[in-house]
Amino acid sequence: MNPLKAALGRVQEMVGRGFAPARVGREVETIVAAWRTEGAADLVEELLEQFRAGVEAATEAMAEVKPDSRAAIRAGENTLAALTAARDAVTENGFADSRAS
Repeated sequence: MNPLKAALGRVQEMVGRGFAPARVGREVETIVAAWRTEGAADLVEELLEQFRAGVEAATEAMAEVKPDSRAAIRAGENTLAALTAARDAVTENGFADSRAS
């Protein structure tokens, strides 16, 4: 399996199992740090694009959840928070735009 698919699968698994957003973010930081060490800036950029798209999709999905569906709201909020943490982990500490460095 290619590294990008493996990383996305790992994050998807963590989100699905209800890991805390901070834990998801730390996992992404670890993945990205390893890729940067390997000089794989293209993987970092693609991962960031995927997380940006995921945050956008989760935000749109939340807008369609019925207000009386507490379980769906909670699940959506958790998913959105975890994806946001993952996206932010890529952009923090100069992980994003690594080709410029």
